[in-house]
Amino acid sequence: MIGLGFQRAVSVQDLEFIESFYQARQLPAGVHLCPLAHSSFTELLWQRGYRVEKFFNVLACPLPETMKITPSTPQVRVAPIQPGQEDLWIKTIARGFSEKDEATPELLLMMAGTLYSESAKCFLAWVNDEPAGGGAMLVSERVAILCAASTRPLFRKMGVQFALLQARLLSAQEAGCDLAHVLVSPNNWTSQRNIERAGFRLAYTKAEMTKTFSI
Repeated sequence: MIGLGFQRAVSVQDLEFIESFYQARQLPAGVHLCPLAHSSFTELLWQRGYRVEKFFNVLACPLPETMKITPSTPQVRVAPIQPGQEDLWIKTIARGFSEKDEATPELLLMMAGTLYSESAKCFLAWVNDEPAGGGAMLVSERVAILCAASTRPLFRKMGVQFALLQARLLSAQEAGCDLAHVLVSPNNWTSQRNIERAGFRLAYTKAEMTKTFSI
């Protein structure tokens, strides 16, 4: 659950509605708490037994009317996936999130959910005709959400992530977006440096909160 508490105070009924959704699926309730949300949200989460699982840095980048892309390295080529490349994209991204360059069933399922999300546009990065990494972009109300980016272990430190960032920013600008944002773990300094090099700046840090239900 993302975005609760921005326009008004949060009620018990709001959280009960969210929790019923997760309970019906036998899953822990999950919410993202932004520091800009109404103070009632924090109080209710504490009262109802939520705990912090992890933090995310939210970085944002205003998009100009025109954008110039500077290639990070000539050996990296980024392009939107073509029909028939769906499985290749899923496997490449999954392998990038695995330190052993393996596509586990859990990662494959997660990446498939991103690929088939409404408004998703997916990209593959190639190095010497080998799929080296990839990423996705979702668009909502002129905001581009950059997500699901990974690089396979063999192709790291070659400019793959920076090239993927630039390609998706250009695509966002062409789609009429005026803002892009991306999440990164606070302890992932390498990714955050790449993101800041592409023009992003830290907007805020938010907490992922969960509540586990008794069976």
